[in-house]
Amino acid sequence: MSNGTIGLSQTQIDTAPTVLIAHRDIRQYVQYTNSRAPKAFFVAACSGQSFWLEQQTSQQSAEKKTLEQDELNRQASDPCCTLLKSE
Repeated sequence: MSNGTIGLSQTQIDTAPTVLIAHRDIRQYVQYTNSRAPKAFFVAACSGQSFWLEQQTSQQSAEKKTLEQDELNRQASDPCCTLLKSE
């Protein structure tokens, strides 16, 4: 069982989206699924690096702000990112 910061259950690993490569990004996704909407989750295309925000003013705002966060912070070698999920 995951406490949000350490370890993942086998079920969490098995059911995570396949674009999430590292356990740190799967942990981020678990935290995202338990967070409050409006929210958005983006993944960098090559590295699988994840970015997400919760409790934004709208779903559109969540997507826009998370994309901006991704653009500023993803690895320089990663060409782009994609929206994995938003609510």
